[in-house]
Amino acid sequence: GHVTGVQTCALPISMELVGVRLFLRDTSEATLNKLKAAGLRIIAQPGGVKLVIGEIAGNKLAALAALEEVRMIAPR
Repeated sequence: GHVTGVQTCALPISMELVGVRLFLRDTSEATLNKLKAAGLRIIAQPGGVKLVIGEIAGNKLAALAALEEVRMIAPR
């Protein structure tokens, strides 16, 4: 299931994996562990920016977005 051109307000709520870019308040180990606990599979973490690239089941996006460490979620 490859999703293209998806707006954040219309992300699919399903079991399908969705590629996301997460803009974070910090990238501490505690924050990354929270993201993983929420169901995120981290694929890449570019150095120097508070950004994590990963994928997560569509039905877990709301829980991920609710974390205070997450500033913004964008489609990958």
